[in-house]
Amino acid sequence: FDSEKNDRLNRQLQELIESEGDAWFSWTKLGGQVALRVNVENRSMEQADIERLVQIIRRAADRILANETRLA
Repeated sequence: FDSEKNDRLNRQLQELIESEGDAWFSWTKLGGQVALRVNVENRSMEQADIERLVQIIRRAADRILANETRLA
């Protein structure tokens, strides 16, 4: 993807996941591009929690990209 589309998709990804209540994270600009930002501070977090977040992100990304394909 070009930078503009990548930025838009990352913002959509963050908004979708937050709106569904599965996880919360933010985005920031890094090197002029939108980057997803996860803050892990909870001492009781385990590897399984991170793996769950990765799966949530992947499923949401698949849905967004499938919708993009349908609209193209």
